[in-house]
Amino acid sequence: MKIFYFAFESIFDPVFDSQVVGFLSKMNNRAGSHEEKIKLVIAASINDLSRKTYKEKKKGIKEKLDGNCIFALKFPYLYKFPRLLGFSMGANALICFFILFFILRLKKSEAAVCHCRTEIGAYILLKLKKLFYRNIKVIGDCRGIGSKEIMYKDRIGNRSLLSKKISMIEKYVHSNADYLFCVTKAFRKYILDEIKYEREKIAVIPCCLDVERFIYDPDLRKKVRDELGIGSENFAVLYSGSLNLWQLPGRMVEIFRIFKKVMGNCIFVVYTGDEKDACRFFKDSGLEKDSVIIDSIPYHSINKYLLAGDLGLLIREDNDVNRVAFPVKFSEYVRCGVPILTSIRSDVIDMVEDRGLGFRLKDFDDDKEIMQIAEHIRDNMARIKSDEYKSGISGIIREKVDWDSYTDSVWRIYRDLASGK
Repeated sequence: MKIFYFAFESIFDPVFDSQVVGFLSKMNNRAGSHEEKIKLVIAASINDLSRKTYKEKKKGIKEKLDGNCIFALKFPYLYKFPRLLGFSMGANALICFFILFFILRLKKSEAAVCHCRTEIGAYILLKLKKLFYRNIKVIGDCRGIGSKEIMYKDRIGNRSLLSKKISMIEKYVHSNADYLFCVTKAFRKYILDEIKYEREKIAVIPCCLDVERFIYDPDLRKKVRDELGIGSENFAVLYSGSLNLWQLPGRMVEIFRIFKKVMGNCIFVVYTGDEKDACRFFKDSGLEKDSVIIDSIPYHSINKYLLAGDLGLLIREDNDVNRVAFPVKFSEYVRCGVPILTSIRSDVIDMVEDRGLGFRLKDFDDDKEIMQIAEHIRDNMARIKSDEYKSGISGIIREKVDWDSYTDSVWRIYRDLASGK
C-alpha cells in the first residue's frame, strides 16, 4: 500500500511542524511492520528557497521523517490574477505527475492513497486522477474555509472573484474526494449542508499536537516567568501568533486594558514572528512599555514559553471561518495549563464551557462583559493560578488533541481506501 501526503505550502508556516511533520511522524511510528511509510511530498513556494535557514529546516524535516519526504516547488497560485487560477491548478497537476511518475515511480495502473492538505491540494490530485492516475484514492484534508479566509488577505486585487473560484474548488472536492477529513463537527455540518447529501466518508480530526512536549510543568513555569521578569505577583495575559487584522490585535489591547484596570498587576505577554511590527503596533497603542513583553519564539521552544501565561486570548469575529475553526493555539494554550478567554464559535466553545477550560465571551466588544470576567478571575485568582487547576485542564484536553488518539482510525481509513472499501 503506497501512501503519499501532499502539502502545498511553506515549510516555514507556523503550523507546518505540528500539523504536518508531527502528524506524519506519529503515523509512521504506528505503521504496521508490513506497511510502507507515508511519504511526504512538499510542493512549497519558491520564497522558501530565499530563506537563510531553508537548508537547515529541510534537513530537520528529513531527520524527523527518516528521509520519507520529497521536496519540490509548486507553480504559484497567481492569486493576484484570479482568472488564471485554473491554469495554476493544471500546472501543479503536471508537477505532481512528474513527482509521482518519475521520482516515486508510481505506475499508471497502480493504486495509491494521496492524503492532501487543504481542498486546493486535493483538487490538484483529483484532476490528475481524472486525467491519468485513475486508481489513486484522494483524501481532502479540510483545514478551514479558504474561499472565505481569502477575503482577509492583503495585496489581492479582485478578492470577490478569487473567493468565488476557490469556493468552486472546495465544492468540487467536498463532492468528489474519496474521503474527507475536517477539524470540527461544525465544519462537517457546514460541508454536508453545502453539498446537500449525507456522505459517510467524512471524519472529524481536530488540530492536535505532541502532548509530551506541550504539557503543564510548574517548575518550568516558574523558571520561564523568572526569565521573562514576570514574577509570581503579576497576572500574565498571553497571546501567541500573528498580528494580522483578522486576529483583532486592536481589540486584544483594549481587553488587556480592562484586565489591567481590574487587577492592577497585569502584564501582556506576546509571542509573534512579526516582532518588529508588534513593537511598532504596541508603541502606537499607548500601553506603558513595562506592561508588554514581546518576543519571537521558535516553534521548538514555544511549548516552554506558553507556560508563563495565566490567561490566553483567542478573540475572533463571529463568521463562517471561525464557526468551523479549531485553532492550534487553543490546544497549545490549554495543554500548557493556560485557560483561554475566547469569543470563537465552534466545537471549541463547547469544550471550554463543558470542561471548564476557560471563559466564553458572548460579545468581545462588550466592555462590561469583559470587566465581569476580569473581576471573576481576580476574585478566584488563587484557584486559577494554582498548579492543581492548570494541571487539571492540561490533563482534560490531552485525549482530545493527542495525535495518538487518531492514528489508528486514520490508518484504518487508508487501508479501507487502498482495498477499495
